[in-house]
Amino acid sequence: MARERTVSKRLPEGIYKRGKKYRVRTTYNGKSISGTYASLAEAKQGKQDLINKAKDNEHLTTHNQNATIKDCLLLWRDKVIPVKCTYVKTEQNRVDNIINKFDKFVNNKVAELTSNMVATEFIDIRRKHKGRGNKYISRSTIKEELNIIRRVLDYAHGKGIAVFKNHINPIVVRSLIADIPNTKRKRRILTDLRTGESIEKEFLKACSSYGDGSLAYFVELAIYTACRRGELLSLCWEDIDFDKRLMTVKNKNTKKREEDETRLVPLGAKAMDVFNRIGIKKRGRVFTTYSHPDSITGAIRNLRKKKQYKGMFNGISPHSFRHEAVTRELNKGLTSSQVQMLSGHTTTQMLDNYSRQIEEMKKSVVDLID
Repeated sequence: MARERTVSKRLPEGIYKRGKKYRVRTTYNGKSISGTYASLAEAKQGKQDLINKAKDNEHLTTHNQNATIKDCLLLWRDKVIPVKCTYVKTEQNRVDNIINKFDKFVNNKVAELTSNMVATEFIDIRRKHKGRGNKYISRSTIKEELNIIRRVLDYAHGKGIAVFKNHINPIVVRSLIADIPNTKRKRRILTDLRTGESIEKEFLKACSSYGDGSLAYFVELAIYTACRRGELLSLCWEDIDFDKRLMTVKNKNTKKREEDETRLVPLGAKAMDVFNRIGIKKRGRVFTTYSHPDSITGAIRNLRKKKQYKGMFNGISPHSFRHEAVTRELNKGLTSSQVQMLSGHTTTQMLDNYSRQIEEMKKSVVDLID
């Protein structure tokens, strides 16, 4: 009896099967490029996409001594931001702002860039610019922009698109901004630890009269859960288990551009009451009025500017509510490690700072009584 021969399906050139997935290996101008895909159809399309991507970056060869800061910024804006960032348009506008305002600086070659060039051609010029309210650009804004440029150059260097002088990124943000005075207003929380007086009721009443009133719900949940503004705005009804009274919170790691980090936040009676007043639904976002974290900041800023509240809520920002929540939990006697599980802080270092502040406040009250 003749043995039956099984004929295997021949795969296109450069595509290989690895288990249940398909591996693409090809070259472009002598440079090897590869990728892994779930299906054969995706592998075929992926092969062409890899070649197109190589063509797009053809002018930026490996270890290109002529690559400029502008080349790296444009690559980051067009190729990385649409894939890695949640708020694409906002991030692209920030990059465009740097390119448009610092033409001389961004046309410098990365291989020739020094910290002195960053200080004179970027920081010194940026400090002369004025922004909102005809005020000079703040230290925090300059720090944020320097971090963007540093991240872009690190990415370009890692991909072999550009090289650093002495193989070290010259943008060391902390040392570059050390001489810039910090004019940022001191953050204020809703409760004065010295006197015990709180403006929470007045502030919530003002928030409930602003717009559709959902700002008040946001503030309450921020205080009761210690969540960041972005975490609450991305919260969906599907993320809340009302039977177990647990809420799954997602936080995007914007520094490392990794996958979302998640944590479980327990819901107290007050937080549950807020959800009931909002009106529990099966699916969709909890907060639909505000889409971007900056929209919350803008709403609170507009509220502070109203004539009837002038001077009452100065220094209050969205992060004040998280600060308030952490301070309350530490005041209850919870340890930094316990509060970390609720707040999602990466380390307990910042929480230890809160603890020291509370102890100093208590000591000052005792000294006044004595």
